[in-house]
Amino acid sequence: MKQLKDALEYESEIGWTNIIHLTPDSQGVNVKFRIFKRGATRQVTSKSSGRKHKIATFEIADSTARINLVLWNDDIDLLDNDDDFYLLNGYVTLHDECMSLSKGRNGAIRKSSTSIGPMNDNIDMSRPFIWKPRRRTSRSITSRTLNGSSGREARRYTSRKSF
Repeated sequence: MKQLKDALEYESEIGWTNIIHLTPDSQGVNVKFRIFKRGATRQVTSKSSGRKHKIATFEIADSTARINLVLWNDDIDLLDNDDDFYLLNGYVTLHDECMSLSKGRNGAIRKSSTSIGPMNDNIDMSRPFIWKPRRRTSRSITSRTLNGSSGREARRYTSRKSF
């Protein structure tokens, strides 16, 4: 906890991550964000303990993109619309090929004293497969095998899909 207090005091020295640079493997990220849209709070029951928990999804944005932030129980009440916040030591989860940001047990959310500037809500990092890079070159008609020789169709054999 002391590290989080020190981090807020020296916020200019923290390595902040833009939302557009998040990947499914991102862990321990520090993000400045603004609440874009608050989702409905729902109640779930733990299978192992039988306890009831509250869960809510927020759409957050910074100057580069937006992503979903999933919060549990008491953390839901900390956030208000149109305010700026810090997420320290958060991580990215992947569910159904959609990324979402989470606070986790070791993370912290604090209200920001400075404004992050204008939001960019055009790029949604929570869409499926948005994090996968696009193919630079298109596949050729005369496909090649892995060793570089010409494929079946170039050698005038019928492919599986052609009949």
